[in-house]
Amino acid sequence: DFLDTIETPEQIQEVLAYCFNDVASTKALAQRSTKLIQLRMTLSKTYKIPLYSASEPRISKELFAYFLGKKLGIAKQDVKKLKPITKEAIHVKDIILPYVKFESPIFKKVLEVFEKLIIMVDQTKGGFKHSINHMGCTTDYGLGGIHGARSAGVYESNKDMIIMSSDVTSFYPNLAIRNKWAPEHIPTEQFCEQYEWFFDERKKIPKSDPTNYVYKIILNSTYGLSNDKNSYLYDPELTMKITMNGQLSLSMLYEMIIERIPDCVPLMQNTDGLETLIPRKYVDTYMDICKEWEDITNLQLEHDTYQKLVLADVNNYIAVYDYKYTDKDTWYKLKEENPFWLFKITPEGFGYAPAKCKGRFEFENLALHKNKSYLVIKKAVFNYFVHGIQPEEYIYTNENIFDFCGGVRINRKQNLVSLHLNPETGTTTKTKEQKVTRFYISNRGGKLYKVQKENPNKLEQVQAGPYYTTVFNLYEEKPMSDYDINYQFYLKKIDAEINKIEGSKQFKLFL
Repeated sequence: DFLDTIETPEQIQEVLAYCFNDVASTKALAQRSTKLIQLRMTLSKTYKIPLYSASEPRISKELFAYFLGKKLGIAKQDVKKLKPITKEAIHVKDIILPYVKFESPIFKKVLEVFEKLIIMVDQTKGGFKHSINHMGCTTDYGLGGIHGARSAGVYESNKDMIIMSSDVTSFYPNLAIRNKWAPEHIPTEQFCEQYEWFFDERKKIPKSDPTNYVYKIILNSTYGLSNDKNSYLYDPELTMKITMNGQLSLSMLYEMIIERIPDCVPLMQNTDGLETLIPRKYVDTYMDICKEWEDITNLQLEHDTYQKLVLADVNNYIAVYDYKYTDKDTWYKLKEENPFWLFKITPEGFGYAPAKCKGRFEFENLALHKNKSYLVIKKAVFNYFVHGIQPEEYIYTNENIFDFCGGVRINRKQNLVSLHLNPETGTTTKTKEQKVTRFYISNRGGKLYKVQKENPNKLEQVQAGPYYTTVFNLYEEKPMSDYDINYQFYLKKIDAEINKIEGSKQFKLFL
């Protein structure tokens, strides 16, 4: 504890080691965050707004107020003083767009459910759920967005079938822009003009330009701020207009595709897009349907194709895109930067197939706040499904000890301790660990416990089961065999993930 008195040379060395590690970690964090830091510095200087430590929603809130104030001819601080109009309830039937129509009984019933829905303004973050099962795909509706997926399995394109993926471009922002929606207490014309300006300007700017990222933040966060009681953009009816019509509009596209394309199979729907397995001979029909939907909704779709979709559920999946082709130099650069993608050289040229991992399968370029525990499990699952590498082969040849590490963080009401049993003497050694501790599963070692300060007898084992842990806060380089890793622990976890997907008989339907 920082209040403890330092009394021995060993404690001095411990404190020095901690401080050196703290400085080194802070430096590494600053280096990894260079672009984000420079971005906030530039924004702060350009707009004379202190954004050095601002979160993304705050950047959006401040900059939208700045630009909207200029359009309204008032100061930024006066924009923030605009008072939301309070309502008690939102009658969904009054906010559904006139173009929302369905042909099939199951989706007509969905529309009826929505039309009967009355949402209290203080309950716009939960409280409504409606589910349907259509052609083997379970779809859930709520107050935030549509989510649906087929049974877990591996779905693949082949010579007869192809997986189509279509996403609505900036879906929720564009629903507001195209339908001229604005918070009720803010002038509609000026709000929509400014909102659309951000969208149009972003399209002109390369993704490598930080300004593109800023405009993306503003577009996405502005929708979220409409449901934030502490925001000057607060208008829960606007939020519900976007989410209710978003779900119904995407369901229209879903129905049009399923009803008009023979033998197609719905795979997944997730807020702003959907994936469908269709016969290759109907690709032109699929695109015509999408164009018809775009004309009806005044929205735009972006399309891609997958060669494989490894599906656990709607939030956890691996998608492997079809091969794309490029020149030799670009191909080698992509291969160096993206070692987990698929690459091949054929008479057609230099081919590469990007891979996208979502949810618990993500392991590349993870944001700093995301849990990076046991990356070897995610990597092994990915390599099994994408590259055909057996888990045993991958895990025993992985030379990165950090991939085997997990992490634990305790709160202020807890201590973290490791208990080591000496088999020869039968005595137990207790060691107090850091509040944030890194460890891996080993064949021998101790066991980590969270201990409640007010109730020391209440222990919570960090890694459940009969497994030992080795604390690894200080890196020690040595041969992998000397770390004494319990490979069986990791293999069981990997096998469990694989079995959750391959255990479904559905996955072999289209092989």
